[in-house]
Amino acid sequence: MKNSMLICFFLTAVTLLSGCRSQTEQSSFPGPPSALEITKERFLDENLVDSMMIYVPGALQTDSGGNVYVFDEGQMNIKVFSEEGRPLRIIGHRGRGPGEFISNSGFFVYRDSLYAFDRKLQRLIVFSTVGTPETVYPLKVAAPLVLKPVGEDHHLGIYAGYTGPESRSNVNYAREHASDFSTKGDPFLQLTRLVPELEGVKDLLKFRLGNVLMVEENKFIYVPSIYTGKLFQFAKKDDQWEHTHTYWGRTELNPYTLLESDSDRYPDITLSSARQHKPVEYVIHNQSRGLLRHRDKIYHFTLCEFDDNREARVFGVEIFDKEMQLLGYVPIKTIGITNEKGNTIGWHAEATDSRGNVYIRDRTINESNIWLLKFHW
Repeated sequence: MKNSMLICFFLTAVTLLSGCRSQTEQSSFPGPPSALEITKERFLDENLVDSMMIYVPGALQTDSGGNVYVFDEGQMNIKVFSEEGRPLRIIGHRGRGPGEFISNSGFFVYRDSLYAFDRKLQRLIVFSTVGTPETVYPLKVAAPLVLKPVGEDHHLGIYAGYTGPESRSNVNYAREHASDFSTKGDPFLQLTRLVPELEGVKDLLKFRLGNVLMVEENKFIYVPSIYTGKLFQFAKKDDQWEHTHTYWGRTELNPYTLLESDSDRYPDITLSSARQHKPVEYVIHNQSRGLLRHRDKIYHFTLCEFDDNREARVFGVEIFDKEMQLLGYVPIKTIGITNEKGNTIGWHAEATDSRGNVYIRDRTINESNIWLLKFHW
């Protein structure tokens, strides 16, 4: 590993956090926890052989042995590395046959198996962790945006744009599936009902899931991609999933802006369709960029604008204890706001290892990398 860098945050946190809200105070937000340092390292060597280079990192997971799995959308395969960054193997490749993909819709390591979900082919492929295809499950329902293990041989599917008899405007909903998709479950987690302030961007939310963290069997925390400062807990009671708690991190009054033609901001997202007269442009001020757990702490990574003048974007992490009490916030990387394409930080916190290191998928216009953030308590 190389390019080690200490991330300094103790002095900058005070100036970046005006206008934020904690669970207990409306006028302030906790700074960094004491005795915490974060260092950043490049995970993969720059001189990898061509076959093991990561061209377009689309997702990342770790297993109990410390191995790291990266889905390369450029070559449509999963590349496996040791925790030291040593190349181990390649799993799958582009195609429609057994063990092949034409899209990456998420994957996860569960027990001794690797589950890779291909939404375009509407199927879930199960590999051994050494790369042998074992089972293919065709989906008997509409393809979700992503799948997560939710309990003993069951999966949580998160969908978008659901239209059902009870509503024609639900955006993002969840269902629980048996592992062979023989059951589809009842829909729950209608996002625009849960977060009414996101109603104005429901077209955008059809394509952006947000983050899901399984905190224990039959219980998870969900954060929408456009972050309003709320984290939602769901639990299964009497065979029904219920929204059981809302936790507060930090929030800005305005999580997104619909741009006018004379705006001096370059849009983050532009949507167009046959039913719109012109493209609709948005700036997203607050984003959820990863929700992870290591031992007794939960990390929620965000990309946000904090000050009233909106002069900078900050990639940072909210730190909670296992009871979801807020312990503090650490800014990690900051960029100035300019009216230019690609004015963002393309970091997404994807996975942790047994030592509490966090793997960051970095995907921007000019660069693709995997970084390692080390939390030194």
